[in-house]
Amino acid sequence: MTDAHVETAATTVELRLPAKPESVSLARLALAGVAAIARAGPADTADLKLAISEVCTCFVQAVEQDEQRPMVLRYTTDGDAFQFEVEHAAVALEPGQLGEHGNGKSGSGALGLAIARAVTVALRIESGFGGTRIVGAKLLDGDDE
Repeated sequence: MTDAHVETAATTVELRLPAKPESVSLARLALAGVAAIARAGPADTADLKLAISEVCTCFVQAVEQDEQRPMVLRYTTDGDAFQFEVEHAAVALEPGQLGEHGNGKSGSGALGLAIARAVTVALRIESGFGGTRIVGAKLLDGDDE
C-alpha cells in the first residue's frame, strides 16, 4: 500500500455553524479532519479539539437563544503551525476575559478560555469589528504519540 502525498502548503477551511451546543461536536470533527491533513499527531489533535470545544462553548453560552447569525470558524495550516479562529457578530467579549497569564476572570467562558489558552501557544480575543473573534495557534510536533 502506498502512502498518498498531501500538499501541506497554507490551507484554510471555513465553516459557518449555528451557535448551538450541537455545533461544538461538528467543529471538533472538522478540526480533526484538517489536523489529519496537516499530519498533526494524536496529542496535538487532542489539544486542538479541546481548545476549539472550549472556545465554541464560550460563544454558544454568550449568544442569545434566538440569534440567527452563525459562528464563523476558520482552520489554517501552514507547515508545522495550526491556527483556528472563531467569530460571532452578536457576541461582545473583552480581551481581559483571558485574565493575566490566561488564568481567566469570573464571567461567562473564562475557565474555558483559560483551558484553551493552556493547550495552545497563543490565544487572543479581538473585539471592535461588530463582534468578537478568538484566535488560537499551536505548533505541531508531527506524529507524536
